[in-house]
Amino acid sequence: MQQIKSEIYRFTNEFRSRAGVQQVSYCNKLDWMGQIHTNEMYTHRFFEHENPYCKKVETLSDRVSYCRLTEMYDMYGENLADYPAVSDTKVLLNSRGEVLDAHKQRTLFSPTELSRNIVTGWYNSPGHRANLLCPDFNYVGFGLLLYPKLFHGVKMKYLLATQNFGRRPESTGRKISNVFKKYFNI
Repeated sequence: MQQIKSEIYRFTNEFRSRAGVQQVSYCNKLDWMGQIHTNEMYTHRFFEHENPYCKKVETLSDRVSYCRLTEMYDMYGENLADYPAVSDTKVLLNSRGEVLDAHKQRTLFSPTELSRNIVTGWYNSPGHRANLLCPDFNYVGFGLLLYPKLFHGVKMKYLLATQNFGRRPESTGRKISNVFKKYFNI
């Protein structure tokens, strides 16, 4: 998992650099916050930014408070992904809808391929891209979980990911950028 985390971090900064945005630094406290949300999504079987099962960590703001990050950061963002970790997600069915290749060996993506796919997915989604390329963010952390998921009755490996961004105000000396304000109607 550490290699996947390192690669997601590398691709995050690669996309930011290509867009002319400063790179983000890694923060293990944002990792912790992301891991809490990732674990909650897996445990309670939901995939949303808001946790309907635990009021202490229901919203991003609640998680920031729970992790005692309110004094450290003044602005936050979050991206989620639930992505197949295998290169072949095609499932063959017969005419009766029965799975023909349930025991087929599926090849896992390399950490680099999987990480590139996830960050590219965020980049191709306007809301996720707004967080990914927001010039105000200067720190990032990740919560990751590789888990088995049934896909058309076939068990496959998936990666559940939470990417948390934060802005430490003393390190930017700036107010919230117009790009961020425009996208989120602030």
